[in-house]
Amino acid sequence: MSTPDPNNVLFQIAHPDLYERNPFNVLNLPVDATAKDIRRRKEDIEAAFDAGMAAAEFANVLPGDKTRKTPTRSEVDELFATLEDPEKRIAYALFWFWPEDLVDAERETNRKRSRNPNDAFGHHAVVATWDRDARLPDGSTSTQFISRHNLAVFHHMMGVTYELELKSISPTDADTPDYVHGHWRSSIYWWNEIAGEPDFWRHVSELVSALDDPRVDYRFARSLRDQFAFAFDQINVELAIDFAKTGRETDAKRQVEYMKLSQPDSDDVEGTFDDAFSGLLRQTEAIVKAARDEAQKSPKDGLKKANEILAQTAEPLRISRIVFEKGAPIRNSIVTTIFAGVRSCLIAYGNSTADWDNCLELTRKLKELAENDEHVKQVGEDDQIIKDNKKKKEEEDRCWFCKQNRSVKGCEVQIPMFGEVQRDFSSNQVRWKTFQLSIPRCQTCKSATSIKEFFLKNSWLLLLLVFGVGGIIFETFDGFDDSMAAEFFDVRHPQGLACVVFSFLDGMVFLIGGWIILMVFLRTFINLNFLSKWLYSKYGPKYEDYPLYVAMKKDGWEEGDGPL
Repeated sequence: MSTPDPNNVLFQIAHPDLYERNPFNVLNLPVDATAKDIRRRKEDIEAAFDAGMAAAEFANVLPGDKTRKTPTRSEVDELFATLEDPEKRIAYALFWFWPEDLVDAERETNRKRSRNPNDAFGHHAVVATWDRDARLPDGSTSTQFISRHNLAVFHHMMGVTYELELKSISPTDADTPDYVHGHWRSSIYWWNEIAGEPDFWRHVSELVSALDDPRVDYRFARSLRDQFAFAFDQINVELAIDFAKTGRETDAKRQVEYMKLSQPDSDDVEGTFDDAFSGLLRQTEAIVKAARDEAQKSPKDGLKKANEILAQTAEPLRISRIVFEKGAPIRNSIVTTIFAGVRSCLIAYGNSTADWDNCLELTRKLKELAENDEHVKQVGEDDQIIKDNKKKKEEEDRCWFCKQNRSVKGCEVQIPMFGEVQRDFSSNQVRWKTFQLSIPRCQTCKSATSIKEFFLKNSWLLLLLVFGVGGIIFETFDGFDDSMAAEFFDVRHPQGLACVVFSFLDGMVFLIGGWIILMVFLRTFINLNFLSKWLYSKYGPKYEDYPLYVAMKKDGWEEGDGPL
C-alpha cells in the first residue's frame, strides 16, 4: 500500500472548497479545453467585466451552489493562471465532468455543447443519462467509465456543498438530511468502481499527453493514481475537524465513516488523520513545553500553568476525542502530551507549596484526562500520595493540646533547647547547639493556659473567689436570727417545714445567680469558660509529651539557652 505524500498536487487542491475553487467550474470550461478555447473564454470574461456584466457571466451556478459570489477580476486571473500549471490543471480535471466519447454525428454535435450539469439542459436529464450509461455491460465503450466518473464527481460535489452549508447551522438544529447521505453513498460507490479501473487511469494519461507539456509525463499520472485515495480522504478529514469545532459531533463522526467506506484497500485512514492532525499535535506540544518550562523555573506557578495547559489544549483534545476512537495513535499522542504536562506542573507545585487541596482538585482533572492503564495508575498513585501528605500536614497543623482546632501562627509554644554540648577543658571553653522548638497551639488553648498561669501567679484572687462563694452560701442558710428560727423553723409544724424548704431554695437561687454572674463576667472579659478550660489545661496534653520534644530529650537535649 502507498503512503500519503503531502507534497503531491492533489493534497494542495483537496479541500472542502474544491468545487468552489475549481477553475473548470467557475470559468465554465470543459476539461479538454484547448489553449484557444481558454483564450477566448478569458476575452469574453474580461469584456463582461469592462461592460459591468460580470454577474450575468457567472450566473450559471450548480445545484446546491446558489450562494456562490461572483468572483472578482483578480480571482478570475488567478483561476486562469491555475490552468497554466499543468499539474494543477490535471488535478482539477479529476474532480470535474469529462466529455463523453461519442461516435455518431448527432452525439458529436451535442458533445460540443459541453455536457455538464450547468448547461441549459438541466442537470436532472444529464445525470439520468450518465446513470444509464454507467450501468452498461463491462467493456462496452469508454462511455461507461466516463459516466461513472461524472456521477462520482456530481454526487461528491453535491455532498461537499451541502456539508459546507451544514457548518453554518446550529448543532441543535435538525439532523443531517437523508439526501446528503444519499449523495455521499452514491459518490463513494462510483469512486470505488472506477478508482482501480485501468481504463480510467489510461484516460488520465491521455489527458496528460494531450497537454504536450514537458513538465508532466506518465510518472505524474502514476503519482496521481497512488495519491488519489489519500487526497480524497483529506476532504473528509477537514470536514470532520470543522464539524467537531462547531459542536456537530454526529456529523464529524459521519465523515470518518465515509472515509472508511471509500476505497478501503487503497487508503490509510489513520495515516491521513495523522497528517491532518500533525499541526494540532505540534501546537499542543508547544503549549505544554512552554508551560512546563515556566513551572520548572517557578514551581509556585505550577497550578496556574497546569490550568493554562488544560484551557489552551481543550479544543484539540475535544476534537481528537470526537473524531478518533479511544486508543487511536494520534488521539493517544495528544492525550499523553497534555497528561504528562499537567502532571509535571502538579508535582512541581505540590512539592513547592504543599497546597494539597488544590493538588487534589488537579488530580481530579487528571483522572478525567486519563485514557490508558498507565495514566490511570499514575494518577491513582499521585492521588494517594497527595491525600497522605494532606493528612500529615493537617496533623502537623493541628493544635497539639486539644487535637481538634487548627494551630494559629503566633500561638505556638516556644521552648528553647540546647544540646550536643562539647567541653574543651584545656581552653576552658564550652560549645553547644541551640534549637527553638515550636509546638503548634490554637488560640483557645493559649487562652486557657494564660488563665491557668494567671490564677497560679495570683492565688490570692482564687482564694478570694472561693471564700466569696462560701460566704454567699453561709449567709443564705444563716440569714435568720435565733428567735425567727425558733418560731419558724420548727419542723414539727407544717409552717416550720415550709420555711426550711423555702430558705434552702432561696439560697440555691442566690448561689446559682451568683455563679451565672461570675460566668458572664469571665466570658465577657476573658472570653472563656474558665472552669472547663482551666481543668483541660491542667489535665490535658503537656508539651513534654510532644514527639519531637521526647526525641530530643532522648538525644540529650535540655530546655534552656545553654549549660550553666
